[in-house]
Amino acid sequence: MFRAPHLRLSLIAASAVLALSILPASAQAPTSATADLNVKGVEDVIAALQARKGDRNSAQAALFLTLMKQIGRPGPVANGRTSLDYKVTTTPDGGVLVNGIDIIPIINTASKLGASR
Repeated sequence: MFRAPHLRLSLIAASAVLALSILPASAQAPTSATADLNVKGVEDVIAALQARKGDRNSAQAALFLTLMKQIGRPGPVANGRTSLDYKVTTTPDGGVLVNGIDIIPIINTASKLGASR
């Protein structure tokens, strides 16, 4: 088991924002939400997930994090560790933007590729 408290907190916040975006329109008022996230240790989590050979869910999560890592903006360096900054925004029409990039296609791609492994 690996531990990444900063990443875990950030993923919880991102999950909350994403959850708002996938509720049916009848269950939510048209609104948007924004969360600023600083994530540390992404490389460690990706490596730990990739080490779990044969686990489709881990492979899918590693792929998603690898894709998300590419759209992160370099954040502050602390104790020699890099970090990535993300601005996650949901839109009233159900979209999810991360640093201005629509991530729904990324999620769909990771899901399809992860399912085919």
